[in-house]
Amino acid sequence: MTASVRTHTLRIALALLATSALLACGGSGSSAPASPPTSPPASPPTAPAPQTLTVAVTGIGSVGSQPAGINCGSSCNANFNAGTQVTLTATPAAGQLFQAWGGACSGSTSTCTVMMSEARNVSAVFVPAPPASFVLTVAVIGSGAVRSAPAGIDCGSDCTEPYAANTPVQLTATPAMGQILQSWSGACTGSQLTCTLTMNEARSVTATFVASPGGGGTPPVSGAVFEAQAYGNDGAFLVQQANAQGARGFAFFGQMVFGATPTPFSGEYAHIYARDRNTSYTYELLATPTTSTAFASQVAAQGARGFLFSGIYTFGTLYMRDTAADTTYSVELRPAQGTVAGFLNQNNAQGARGFWFVVDWLFSDTQAAIYLKDNRSSARYEYAALPETPGSVASFVSQAVAQGQTGFRFDGTWVFSGEGARAFRNIYVRDTTQSSRFDYSASAQARTTASFISTANANAASGYLFLSDIAFFPDGITSPAVVSAIFVRPTNCSGRLCQVTHPFL
Repeated sequence: MTASVRTHTLRIALALLATSALLACGGSGSSAPASPPTSPPASPPTAPAPQTLTVAVTGIGSVGSQPAGINCGSSCNANFNAGTQVTLTATPAAGQLFQAWGGACSGSTSTCTVMMSEARNVSAVFVPAPPASFVLTVAVIGSGAVRSAPAGIDCGSDCTEPYAANTPVQLTATPAMGQILQSWSGACTGSQLTCTLTMNEARSVTATFVASPGGGGTPPVSGAVFEAQAYGNDGAFLVQQANAQGARGFAFFGQMVFGATPTPFSGEYAHIYARDRNTSYTYELLATPTTSTAFASQVAAQGARGFLFSGIYTFGTLYMRDTAADTTYSVELRPAQGTVAGFLNQNNAQGARGFWFVVDWLFSDTQAAIYLKDNRSSARYEYAALPETPGSVASFVSQAVAQGQTGFRFDGTWVFSGEGARAFRNIYVRDTTQSSRFDYSASAQARTTASFISTANANAASGYLFLSDIAFFPDGITSPAVVSAIFVRPTNCSGRLCQVTHPFL
């Protein structure tokens, strides 16, 4: 019994093993379901195609890239993986500047970044760098000089100068004595004494000077030579007014009074201004020193700054600077002379050194003759003293015209205390370095400011410049005075003797 059971059990076990083997080998003898077939593995994804960056260069320079690839001039296109950020750097050659990007880049900075999401085209433009400086060349035609600010041009002698690029340069024309600036040409135009230009390129300028008409200058466009302004016996008022007029080219001629019987205490007062040259003026007023030494020191100090002594007034001493004169002035004081011989000897000695006689002045310590000298001028002066012509205006004009034909201009009437009771002389002066001539005319004294300006300008239109009102006494001194306006017409003349401004200075 026991053996039979064991045999049956073994057979069952063998049968189970056989069935397991068939299932494992996929045998069809089993009723179990079959496993599904296995799928082949998927292919890896395809990488995006590289994109081409092309660079074109205009001018002299190169473009490089980061990441590397572009080095243009030599290699002007390269492929970069799609989505790569490429930074381009423009490098100008020596003497060049990078001007701008174009295409996929813009602006003028030296770097540009492009995203290579597609093919890109970029251009880079280089241009020559401007010079660090440009040369200014000045030429002068006629007699005069041109100077610059900043310094560098001083033509006559130094007529070319390099200036840093974009430097503003002001040129100032200074006519020689008896000359005016006719015009600028080239990079400057017009006839103003100053011209400002910017040195953003090489520039050339010409200044043309010509002889001033009658030794005067260019009158205003309106044709006026004389103007009248409100009177004020106050220093601050006069200086303010004179500087405003001076900026327009009108010099202070003097204080005048008009009326039926004008006197220092009645009548119509006015400040008279005159213009006869293409220039402008500035004025200063200083307290008048009381001693001759202090006065000479003040006049010399002002003269060293280009300010000419222009008269002593109740409110101070006036000084004038002619912006076109470009000169300095010297002063000397000498003993006042009471005789004709002493006056002529001293004046002619001073005149031979270039000093002209201004006036005798009584200081607290002495009475002295004042002499001035234009340190730029080569003028030399000679004086003559002729008997006064009291009889009539016509006799004075006859004498003045005769003197004028020999180059002497009327310089005022002077009284010499050392020649007896009230010995008067008509003083004449000439510049011995010139061959000037002077003609004269006379008209009735103006009774109003308006009539004076009208008469003065009508005469000026004919070349006759107002010189002074002069009183004539038929019997010498006691008879009623005949007052006449005297006009002078200079020819072949330059310098102070033929200028309408301050005719006796």
